[in-house]
Amino acid sequence: MTSQKFKKWFWRICPYLYVAFVIGCCSFYWSIKDKKATIEVKDIAAIFVAGTTLYFAMQNLRRENNTFTEHLFTAFNKRYDDLNEEMNGIDSPTYKPKLGKEYRTPEDIVYDYLNLCSEEYYWHMEGHIPDLIWRNWKEGMLGYFKKETVHRIFKEEADNANKNSYYGFLEHMKGKI
Repeated sequence: MTSQKFKKWFWRICPYLYVAFVIGCCSFYWSIKDKKATIEVKDIAAIFVAGTTLYFAMQNLRRENNTFTEHLFTAFNKRYDDLNEEMNGIDSPTYKPKLGKEYRTPEDIVYDYLNLCSEEYYWHMEGHIPDLIWRNWKEGMLGYFKKETVHRIFKEEADNANKNSYYGFLEHMKGKI
């Protein structure tokens, strides 16, 4: 089970875990309590408060995770937008960097793009970029890897790079190009 599938499954069953936790704690409490003694309301209330606290902590964790994923998505799309125009014209004989930027060689642009792609891959493997988004991004990457300059630099990096360079992205994409 991938980390994303596990997360979806976990968040789907979270309310049931809350109920199981409360019932389990109540059952355990009742089983260790002297059978003749009455169960006190304050003890049951403490179990519900503990369970509710745990449930809301998990929901807060989920919100923070979603916020982090949204932040990554926004940051990656901004960086892609900054590179897109240059990447589209990278093999053009009249290549020029975007206005307002210092001159960068086509190789500089490709290295920036490979770094962006590898970071996206890393966060996808960490479970923060959903599979659907990753598949769409990867299709776009494959389109760029058909460009002569991008393809050449990718091959050079894939053949010469340390296996851990680019967070395993080059190794992942090697057979697809």
